Amino acid sequence: MPVTCYQSVAAIFLLCLTQGCVDATGPASNSSAAASSATDSRQQQIAKSSAAGSRLDIASPAPAFRVATWVKGEPVAAYQPGKIYVIEFWATWCKPCRRGMPHLSELQETYGEKVTFIGITDERPEIVQAFLRKPADTGIAAVGQTWNEVVRYRLAVDADGASDSAFMQAAGARGLPTVFVIGVDGIVEWIGHPNALDEPLEAIAAGTWNRDAVLAHRREAAQRDARSKLLTEALSTAVHGEQWDNAFSHLDELEELLPNSPVLRNYRLSILIQMGRTEDANQLLSELAEEANEKAPMLDALAWRIATDEVGDKGLLRTALGVAERACELTGYANATTLNTLARVHAELGDLQQAISWQTRAVQAGPGSAEMEEALQDYTARSKSASPAGDGPDGESADVSSPKIL
Repeated sequence: MPVTCYQSVAAIFLLCLTQGCVDATGPASNSSAAASSATDSRQQQIAKSSAAGSRLDIASPAPAFRVATWVKGEPVAAYQPGKIYVIEFWATWCKPCRRGMPHLSELQETYGEKVTFIGITDERPEIVQAFLRKPADTGIAAVGQTWNEVVRYRLAVDADGASDSAFMQAAGARGLPTVFVIGVDGIVEWIGHPNALDEPLEAIAAGTWNRDAVLAHRREAAQRDARSKLLTEALSTAVHGEQWDNAFSHLDELEELLPNSPVLRNYRLSILIQMGRTEDANQLLSELAEEANEKAPMLDALAWRIATDEVGDKGLLRTALGVAERACELTGYANATTLNTLARVHAELGDLQQAISWQTRAVQAGPGSAEMEEALQDYTARSKSASPAGDGPDGESADVSSPKIL
C-alpha cells in the first residue's frame, strides 16, 4: 500500500492546525481638549509600537487604518474616544465573507453609533461598486436584493495594502474574513472570524470584557498550535520512513496535546492499517464507528476509507460494511454518497451482485455523477466476467433491482 495516502492524512491535519495613498477624510473629530489629548496619546502609542516592530495582538494599541476610497457609508478619519470599531478584512470573491454580511449589518443596526463597522478590501473601487450592484447570493439574502441593500455598514478600499500590512500581516492573520475589534480606549480587544464575534463584542460593549485573560488564552493556544505543527511534521516524516516507534511516540504526544481529536484517531487507524495490524485497526474502527453512530457523514467517511485503501482484510471490510449500512440507514437509503460507499464495500468483499444493486440505487439518487456511473459499469463488467452472462450464483437470473438490506 503506498505511503502517500497516509501522508495525505497528516497533511490534512497540518492544514487544520494552520488554516476553505492618503489618509481618509471624514467628519471632524471631537473638538474638546480631552478628546484631542487622548487621540494624540493613542497615536504616540501606535508610533512607538510600529517603530519597535512589535507584533499586533490583543492588548496592542490599534494601528491606524488607511484607505484609498470609501465605497459605502460616511468616511471615518480616525478612532474616536469612547467608540468601538469592528474592522473586517474581506473580498468580493470570498464566499464566507459574503455569507457573513447580513449578520454584520444586523450587528451594526443593533449597536448603532456605539460601534462602527468597517469592511476593508484590497480590490479596486470599481470592482466593489460593481459587486454592490449585483443581486445577492441566493440563500444569503432575500430574492431580488442587491449587495448594496444587504450591506448596511461602511466599506472601504485599502490604500496600497497599508491597512492589510498594519492589521493582517502584523497579526499573522492568513484567512479572510478576519475581524479586529478596537475598544473605547483604542486598544485591540479581539481578533478572529466574524462568526465568533457576537459574544466578545457584547462583552466589550458592556465593559465586562477581560482582555488580559483572553490574551493569555490566545497565547496558550498559539503555543499549542506551534507545538502541534512541529509534532505533525515529525509524525509525517516518521510514517514516510516507516519508523513506527517514532510515529506512535509523536502521535501519543499529539493526542495528549489535542485530546479527543477525531483527525488524530483516524490517522492512528491509517497507521495501524499500513503496518498490517488489522486486529488493532478493526477494534479502533469499531470504536470510531460507535462514537459516530448518529453522524452519517463521519460513518460514511470511515467506511469509504476502508473500502478504498485496498486493505484486503475481510474482518476490516465486514466492519466497514456495518458502518456503511448504518450511514445509509441514517440517510434513509436515499443519499447517493452513502449508497455509493455501501456498494464499494460490497464490491471489495466480492459480493458484486449487491454492489451492482446498491450502485444502481446510488446512480438513481445522484443522477449525472460520472464517477458513480463508471463504478456501476465496472461492477457489472466484473460480474459478467466472473459468471455466465445473466446468471446468478445458482445459475438463475440475477435480480439486481432490489438490494438486500441487512
